[in-house]
Amino acid sequence: MNSTQTFFVVGCLPFLDDLVGFALPILKTPARPHTEVVQYIDEYTGLISGFFEFERTSEQIVLQQNDFTVKGGDEHVLAFVTEDGFCHLGTATSLAPILRGFISRFPKRNAIALQVAELIGNAQEKNLLVSQCVKSSSTQPGCRLQGHFTREPLLGRQFGVIWSH
Repeated sequence: MNSTQTFFVVGCLPFLDDLVGFALPILKTPARPHTEVVQYIDEYTGLISGFFEFERTSEQIVLQQNDFTVKGGDEHVLAFVTEDGFCHLGTATSLAPILRGFISRFPKRNAIALQVAELIGNAQEKNLLVSQCVKSSSTQPGCRLQGHFTREPLLGRQFGVIWSH
């Protein structure tokens, strides 16, 4: 796909079975209106470096009517589905109030809270949430994997070391 084309964000594909939380933004372009596309993000810059076709059924996509557009070189777009089934789209900065609001309404969603802290949180928030996630790793499915990755590296270290790299 041509990264100079403009793509419209038409909805998202939720990652979790309960359809709440972060989701994969789905894009389309007027040049190929029946083709679903996802963004390819440069890991170093955090910017969109390209687009590629995504073969999924449209029935699974949470649709969203908006005028949000992106092209290559733009800051990548995120998608987050709230408990009301609404797909919120935007950059990390623009979604911050929605993400913090969700966490304040659902403080026991530790895995999502940890993802939010990783994206927009400060060091103190990250440390607290890693600690909570590790403690609840046996009961919170999303935290089990995080607990696996954080326990070994943290032996003999402070939580803050993880976030300083």
